[in-house]
Amino acid sequence: MKLPFLKRVEDAIRFDGEHLEIYIPKTYFAKGIAEYFGDRVKTIGMFDFLYFPDGKGAIAKGELHTFKLPMNISFEFDNYYDTSVKLKPEMPKEDYTVYELSRGQLFMDSVIKELSAENSKKFIGLLHGGNLPPTLKYTDIIKLYHESIGINKVKLNNPSVIFEMIIAELYRSKEKPELPFRMVIGKDGFSGSEFDYTAIDVKKLPSINSTFNAMTFEDIDQAIISSIKKTRNNETENESPIEKIIKY
Repeated sequence: MKLPFLKRVEDAIRFDGEHLEIYIPKTYFAKGIAEYFGDRVKTIGMFDFLYFPDGKGAIAKGELHTFKLPMNISFEFDNYYDTSVKLKPEMPKEDYTVYELSRGQLFMDSVIKELSAENSKKFIGLLHGGNLPPTLKYTDIIKLYHESIGINKVKLNNPSVIFEMIIAELYRSKEKPELPFRMVIGKDGFSGSEFDYTAIDVKKLPSINSTFNAMTFEDIDQAIISSIKKTRNNETENESPIEKIIKY
């Protein structure tokens, strides 16, 4: 990522501008992805940030960027506050802790990073929890998956098709969550964009697919609620392979 307001000073990246805000989802702290590290915040480098060339202002006046480095970093900040906001009109509203940076502060502690399986674990945890930044293109997800395990020298002993299948199921149509996004974006005449998806937690996948899958998974309360909703609304049921070979 080459941006004129982010300058390398020795091994660190410092902010060289009027005002910058880093948006860290509250789920990052709840899941141990982000934490306070002295007077800094330590987190995986997967987040959105806004640059304000003319100083602090409304979100609409900021330049939105997405940091895409699946490794641990830490940054400094002057001030912070909590908010619930849509960074883009088409994006879902999310709860964030916003960190404000002023000129000269650390945006990234060092460009020299220790290779660690923990970095890949955090990235995969975000992916499986449906918590990766919604500003990522759909086709960027698999690239970042490979980058995460590649730069950290992690061997998962699985072919790429397994990772692709996971992504293909977790990313759903924004309009019809019961429909995988791959089936929407792959249609002839698709007029949307690569951002017209919603990412879900892998634990919610059975409930979205069918009543049978929901009732055989771990969260029985959520399974009952979602199954009743499916039945009342006459929603699509995706028959699983096991349903095709058993009689009930």
